[in-house]
Amino acid sequence: MTENNKFQEFYFKTEDRLLPLQVIVDYTKYRDKSFTYYRGEMYCGECREAKLNFTQRNSGNSSYLNAYDNNSHDPNCTLKYDDATKKEFIGVYKEMKDSKKIESFLHSILVQEIKKHIDSKNNEKSTLSPSTLATNPYIIKTKTNSGTRTKRLPRKLLTNEFNQQRDSDSIYVFYGKVRLEVKTKISKKDFTYHILFIKVKKDEKWINRATVYRHNKLDIVDPEKEYHLVVLGSLDSKYKGQINLLKKDQSVLEYIEAN
Repeated sequence: MTENNKFQEFYFKTEDRLLPLQVIVDYTKYRDKSFTYYRGEMYCGECREAKLNFTQRNSGNSSYLNAYDNNSHDPNCTLKYDDATKKEFIGVYKEMKDSKKIESFLHSILVQEIKKHIDSKNNEKSTLSPSTLATNPYIIKTKTNSGTRTKRLPRKLLTNEFNQQRDSDSIYVFYGKVRLEVKTKISKKDFTYHILFIKVKKDEKWINRATVYRHNKLDIVDPEKEYHLVVLGSLDSKYKGQINLLKKDQSVLEYIEAN
């Protein structure tokens, strides 16, 4: 896992709003490689204090945002911390032990993402206070020989394109505002299973971004409605857009209808 995955969104000061990384990736690809309109006006999407730079790669989904100075983040911004490793992420999952604790954990993430969405829509700054940072679901504490180290769970915004090859060996909190659709199929061995299709909005159209194998769990969703979704898992190394649930646990996916 690399720090190139850290900034999934950015605060665009000119328009006073939060935008996904994909916006500037597409802008440099189709309009202006120098991204003059955005240059110098991009900040950390969480604390809105650290100034960001955009680095282009030949493949759009390899381009990334990074902070000019990591110390310029608000002290309570989760994006100033290093990503947790795969082993540490699995450790967090194992500590939750049962589906009720996992459900509560996912709900906490959903509440935070919904609040961020509302604040952005109302042009309000959403900065975590010291008291909320201590209970922030993205933050974990890891023990070291010299004491305790703060890390954060890596995130991946579903609006952004995936780099299947680079990211397949990492575990993420996938999140975003999406549409959902279920397709039921019958296997060659004659058992029924369900696939959840995750769609994102691009150029006023809804396109397929990811799929999740749901086995015998049938999600009751309206394909015309929007949902806030969170999933713990990793990208499949072979099948484009497929998210493999963490430890194949069906409880690590949660969504709520968006208003």
